[in-house]
Amino acid sequence: MNPTPSTTATSTASPTAMTPDDHKQLGRLMLSDRLKLMTMVVASGLAGYIAMKLMGVPTVPGVSPLLLNDGVMSLAIAVGVSLIVGVLGLFAFGKVRCDAGIIAAASSLVPLRFMTGPMRIDYIDRPVSSTLYQAAIELAILALPLVVIHLLSVAMLKSGRARTDADGDGLENVSETNDQRLLATFCAFTTGAFLLMLMMHTDATRQAAISLLIASAVGSAIAFRFIPAVGGVWLWTSPILAGLLAYVWTAVAGTDNLPIGEPTGFFGALARAAPLDFACMGVLGSLYGYYFGRGWVGQAKTDAKAREA
Repeated sequence: MNPTPSTTATSTASPTAMTPDDHKQLGRLMLSDRLKLMTMVVASGLAGYIAMKLMGVPTVPGVSPLLLNDGVMSLAIAVGVSLIVGVLGLFAFGKVRCDAGIIAAASSLVPLRFMTGPMRIDYIDRPVSSTLYQAAIELAILALPLVVIHLLSVAMLKSGRARTDADGDGLENVSETNDQRLLATFCAFTTGAFLLMLMMHTDATRQAAISLLIASAVGSAIAFRFIPAVGGVWLWTSPILAGLLAYVWTAVAGTDNLPIGEPTGFFGALARAAPLDFACMGVLGSLYGYYFGRGWVGQAKTDAKAREA
């Protein structure tokens, strides 16, 4: 459930001071925002698919999930498309959510991920640690557009051209220190990684993508529930960090079974996911969990006020 939002960016009315008609009106506004974001997600995915098709990025089912295997150009196109779609999404929907650009950029990569195959294709073809290092490098490059879009959203927030999360859902932000924000990232990272180890039984494309989506969402929601760090950036970065650690760790200590396509070691299960999984499904799941967590915390505060009244 979602907390009761404020009617405007400057509204200071508490939920208990609002009339039933106010609640209905605000509920309609929040529903409108959700529909706008859903439209943006679909449009971003479609735009990403069409752009990559036109530019020649391989989107044949079962092709290698590592874009660098097809050359630097394929990865450059994917990064460029996600950056352009993300910037357009931020400018078009920044007044709905300040993270709209991140959502749009990640959504544009989803069709490409579902058209590629499992990571075992690359592990069997090149059963060496350099394949895992390549995956880590590719994930870092795929994360660059997200960093650029985040910095742009910060500038838009400062200039008043984007809406803060507090204005969007009415939950009063808590001024957490940087160590608490980093703790929130760590909490989301550990919770999501643990769930992913339980869920990632194979590297099948759909299982890897859906597992990352669910694990990242649950990890972020739990992290925000107990450590309400302001800003989704402290949570959507957790699956990217998990992927980087998994690839590097496995490259050092989990290559024994790579000839049969199975990374081993402590983070071997996470290394079954492709860089695209972490960059799109992981980020989208983390942001959903973040928004769910805000609603969870807001509802808890509303219930507490109702019991005190």
